[in-house]
Amino acid sequence: FFSVATMMGALRLEVSPQVVETFSTCNAKDEPIRALQLGIENNEKVVLIASLESTSDVATDCEKMAAMLKGDGEPCYFIFKSGDDAPWSVLSYVPQNCKPKLRMLYAASVETVRKALGTHEVPHTVHCTQKV
Repeated sequence: FFSVATMMGALRLEVSPQVVETFSTCNAKDEPIRALQLGIENNEKVVLIASLESTSDVATDCEKMAAMLKGDGEPCYFIFKSGDDAPWSVLSYVPQNCKPKLRMLYAASVETVRKALGTHEVPHTVHCTQKV
């Protein structure tokens, strides 16, 4: 029995300094950011794809997040806040038609992202496989 990390060959993903710096700025200065969209580049680095400014309507912001998703089978992460006083969460979007290798890579890397940003700052993880 092998873990996903073993099957992937000693998984060593790096979270880019830009992701950590952008998150720290959003978190410390109460920036009006609802979400940061992240992706895995070249199977080795978590990078910032986009950010979404928050509005007063969380439902509208969630619709905007869904619109940010790339084509079918393309996974990503969102670091998001559901409200001003809410903690940050990681939303791991890995569609069912995603290639198995990418599915395993994203599943095995979510904790790497949380640790890089601070597990106390990002205490929750949500997984989803389809747009709503």
